[in-house]
Amino acid sequence: TTFSLMETDLNFNKGQGTVRKLNVVSPAVKVTHGKPASIDLVNQQLDVMVNLRVSGSANDTRDLIELRGVTVPVRARSMPICV
Repeated sequence: TTFSLMETDLNFNKGQGTVRKLNVVSPAVKVTHGKPASIDLVNQQLDVMVNLRVSGSANDTRDLIELRGVTVPVRARSMPICV
């Protein structure tokens, strides 16, 4: 997928991060951040919600046409890695 825009604002303090802004735009999809939006580098954990929205230019993919204008929340979470 080719993106026409990718902006992010991350704030880290002692290895603990917060996604304050996420804006990714492609011809078919726009991605923004939701809540939770935390990145823990110290404990190797991730808990981030992103919102996917199919844009009006998704005409080339029939499966996406039905989702045009619908926001789909997607949550990515990880647990600590134990070695």
